[in-house]
Amino acid sequence: MLKFYVESDARLRQLRQCPAGMYMDGLADWLHSAGYKRRPGQLVLRGAAHLAQWTSARGGPIDRIDEGVLQAFADHLGTCVCPSPFRGRHRYHRDGAQRLVAHLQRVGVVPPSTAAPETVSLLVMRFSQWMRQHRGVTASTLANYVPLVKEFLAAHGDEAATYDAAQVRAFILARASRHGHSRAKSTVNAIRMFLRFLAVSGQCSPDLVAAVPRIADWKLSSLPRYISADDINRLVAACDPATGVGARDRAVILLLARLGLRAGDVRDLRLGDLDWSRGRFRVMGKGRYETWSTEAIFILILIFLDSRDVGGSDLAELVRGRRAAGTVADDGEDLDGNPSDECANLGLSVGEPSHSCCRAGAW
Repeated sequence: MLKFYVESDARLRQLRQCPAGMYMDGLADWLHSAGYKRRPGQLVLRGAAHLAQWTSARGGPIDRIDEGVLQAFADHLGTCVCPSPFRGRHRYHRDGAQRLVAHLQRVGVVPPSTAAPETVSLLVMRFSQWMRQHRGVTASTLANYVPLVKEFLAAHGDEAATYDAAQVRAFILARASRHGHSRAKSTVNAIRMFLRFLAVSGQCSPDLVAAVPRIADWKLSSLPRYISADDINRLVAACDPATGVGARDRAVILLLARLGLRAGDVRDLRLGDLDWSRGRFRVMGKGRYETWSTEAIFILILIFLDSRDVGGSDLAELVRGRRAAGTVADDGEDLDGNPSDECANLGLSVGEPSHSCCRAGAW
């Protein structure tokens, strides 16, 4: 079932050539039997490969991975700068590592863990069940909420009848002062939903839900979601296409405006990401999801890469050869002229960026 989760032949080779490669097909089979959809399964496989390569780089064999190694790997994620293609710092790397170890234990490669399982209170279990059944939340949402609820219970006990507004507000404000705006909002949402669950089940007063404070948020206090078409045109017009830097900058701006790519997505583009036979290119989007796009912006990527990875003559030869094969059209080769006309010639629209490319892809 590995091909169910990984479409790219290059990624398949990387997975099967990693130190745990012989177990990846079995892990993928288990993920599929457990009901993992394509994207969650891809993330687990990526985290598993990351653990295997990190362990191997430290000189440790796969069959010696234990709870101590998992904890060391979790500590490493915060500052990961691995040369591995599976590197990353997102929490799904830890989840993938845990799934790999669990699979290795099932097949007898790693001995079963002797650590005592974490005890989960009955109240937390009921809250999780209620959230899944009545609120339809995903596993990732619960993974954010449950630790906060556990922390609240550790601070104030599980006798919900004794909770009061002062306790609720003090807990939230104390956590909000230690974290950023986004994490503070997560705390508010988690505690509000927990109190709502308690109120629905008759364990506390419904009025206590109203005691949860709101995190202050002001309009125009953050960056705008997008800039206007006129502003984009002015940015494009400021680039000099007669120079390598100007051509690169123009291509970058149009990539950002047309596809909604992030700065890191554009920065990481390489010639190897171009699929000439199918007339498409690969973008590693948020979370390192592999996305294939067939947009008419193909030539802009070539110009951008020309200023970084290959010489002009090499690029010209590539374009001539692919045009003869019918995989690169003449449209869009000339980037001189008015920015609006340029966008129209390439099939581009300016204004609010489309993030469909970032959302639609997988691995």
